[in-house]
Amino acid sequence: MSHNIKFFSYAENVNRVKVQRELNDYVAHEDWQEGCSGLPRNIRWLEDVNVCEDRNAAEAMIEIKDRNNYDQLAVRYYQNELGQDLCNDEKHRELSDAVIKACNVYRTRADLIYPKTYTAQFVGCKNCGSKLSVKYLKSNRCPLCGHDLRPDHILKAIEAAHKKWDNAQKKLKDYENKKSKKKVMWLVKIEYHT
Repeated sequence: MSHNIKFFSYAENVNRVKVQRELNDYVAHEDWQEGCSGLPRNIRWLEDVNVCEDRNAAEAMIEIKDRNNYDQLAVRYYQNELGQDLCNDEKHRELSDAVIKACNVYRTRADLIYPKTYTAQFVGCKNCGSKLSVKYLKSNRCPLCGHDLRPDHILKAIEAAHKKWDNAQKKLKDYENKKSKKKVMWLVKIEYHT
């Protein structure tokens, strides 16, 4: 038996009866072997809750309002609509390119298997003191104690690359928030067993 939580987004003026019917049908098809006929409860549309800043904030609000009894919930949130003018915007393109570049730098540094770049035959683990043959190492972790084998300067470079990527993403999101139109959406959380 598996516990499932799924999220769906709908326009603010969606037909709620139709959504309930659609999601009942979805769950019935997911759990047909157990004879399920739909959601365990009807969806609670939380209109008294302020519209959330974005989808992440909506998910957090759902977690706060959840009664933990297979509660089916819906809260509103703002979704950015990137119009054609924003997609053709030079500044937006520059910020998007910066995000991609920063992500690539981070991935390159984080995914590198350090022992494969090591010139000596053996690498030592600073944690347990083991002497390990680089020929047999397939990850950056000591197979005996699990400690990271990469030197501190490499770990700091990876952390710096991750921060740069996070900053690039934040700048892009801030620019999109400032320039894009906002549309109110419903985020619906359903919960069921299969």
